[in-house]
Amino acid sequence: MSLPLDNPGLLLKKVRNRIRRNLAGAQAGLPVSRQSFESPTHLRVHAFTTSESGVKFSYKVAFPSFLRVQMRTTLALSNVTSADIELTKNSLSITVALSENTPESAVAWAVASMIQPSLRPYTAMSRDINITGAGPALMPFAVGHRIHFKEFSGSDASEMEASQAIALTDIDRAQPFFDVATFNPIGVKIRETSGNPSIAEIVIEDGISVNGQRFALDEFLVEKLHTFTGARLRVAATSLANSSLVAAVAATGIVLTTDRHVEGLHPELNQIITQPLPDSFETIAEQQVVWMARSEMQRRLALTHHAAAWQAQDEWPLASILLVTNRSEMLEAAVDFASKQTYPNTEILVGVHGITEAAASKLLKTHIKTLGDRIQIHAFDQSSPLGEVYGQLTKIARGEYLAKFDDDDIYGQHHLWDAIISLRYSGAGLFGRTPAITFLSGTEELLLRPFGIEETYNKYIIGPTMVMSKAALLQAGGWRRSPWAVDKALIDRFLDAGLGVYRAGQLGWLYVRHNKGHTWVRDEAHFREQAQHAWTGKDVSRIREIVLQADSVSGR
Repeated sequence: MSLPLDNPGLLLKKVRNRIRRNLAGAQAGLPVSRQSFESPTHLRVHAFTTSESGVKFSYKVAFPSFLRVQMRTTLALSNVTSADIELTKNSLSITVALSENTPESAVAWAVASMIQPSLRPYTAMSRDINITGAGPALMPFAVGHRIHFKEFSGSDASEMEASQAIALTDIDRAQPFFDVATFNPIGVKIRETSGNPSIAEIVIEDGISVNGQRFALDEFLVEKLHTFTGARLRVAATSLANSSLVAAVAATGIVLTTDRHVEGLHPELNQIITQPLPDSFETIAEQQVVWMARSEMQRRLALTHHAAAWQAQDEWPLASILLVTNRSEMLEAAVDFASKQTYPNTEILVGVHGITEAAASKLLKTHIKTLGDRIQIHAFDQSSPLGEVYGQLTKIARGEYLAKFDDDDIYGQHHLWDAIISLRYSGAGLFGRTPAITFLSGTEELLLRPFGIEETYNKYIIGPTMVMSKAALLQAGGWRRSPWAVDKALIDRFLDAGLGVYRAGQLGWLYVRHNKGHTWVRDEAHFREQAQHAWTGKDVSRIREIVLQADSVSGR
């Protein structure tokens, strides 16, 4: 900088400006926040309450060992210049530098979601909530929505957002609600621990007590909840004030039992938790299946009826079921499984591959009469690559969600419910299951196969169970135009895009092997050798009914 030595006034002004710029640069390089948090939940609460902004933030966040840190997930911020991360066994230290002044609330949310991906401030399909004069006590009812505080002023866009937001009073407060970002099944280990379950007495009265030991809610969630995964919790709670916590614990997947109805809970959830579990089982395998089924049924009911984040929406978004087949003999049964899904808003797009539209319409005459415009049939030439067929159906699909159904597997009626709920609480881009329950049609055997922990972020899922948002699919790059390996290519694209793959409960559908035109060819002996247990004869239908959970109705 050249200094005007012959002009003292101008010289003083230039020096002052340089000092001011240097101070501003030094301050910009300092973290606005050097804070430590006991859990991702505490960081999320901080995001709600902080009013700071800046270009650099530094956090240290402890997390329980059962949480999976998603280091593949990028920070949900568009202006990050650097992020220095140090990961230890039970904590994450991160310093984030940004290119422009940014509200700390957005930064804190983004960091929390790296550790626990369900913690997302902006959830697709959630309407905004407008809070005027509401205190912090109402915060748990609003998680999963964008929240507007007080009245907007300034730009027309902000005022428009505020006018389109709903008031918190629009939510029916007669029903008990819980915060789905805090209470969800992520990390639950029912199958691994159900072989020798313990029994604990849990009392939910103005707090939580287990076997006489009282816990603060945060302590119970962060430090204790996962230790009761294999426990049968006996609940003592009768007042409406405590029923929110009963529903919340049920949503985690921990099996609850009680000898009385809990006031305020949805009738079907009350019906489930008041049903005693059998005291004896023929095999450990059967016990595992029964416990998994009970866990999945109660958490489905708790999440659909008591999770606050979606209570204010008028209806669930449209889901488009994509069903592609070149086997006319399997067409009717496949459409039947799709049409019986209890998720309340669906359309079925049938892509017949090498079958004429007229022939398919004749086979599906009854379904077309029943479903009306909810079903469409589109014919594709046999030479069209499978990936291209799915791509064309995706262009036609009107739904916000896309579900891939195969023609030869057996789907429980709640499969789509489970998928869309899981996408919501996990924050993942792609949902799927494992073929833990496999049916060998040639010998009519039902196999229980090991696939590790459920309710976790894992790239190993199977194509017939994949469900995703259409927006996420397009962001990932769409379907690969290939005649084979379509499923694997899609999973790879979601992972490469940092959108996350979530592996949910193992029940709710059956993987069927019939050795008739599978794209992945394996002899039945391959599956039999992997199995931990096999059911035959009359046991097959009994276990199949438990797996598909046909007696649980969860539609809203």
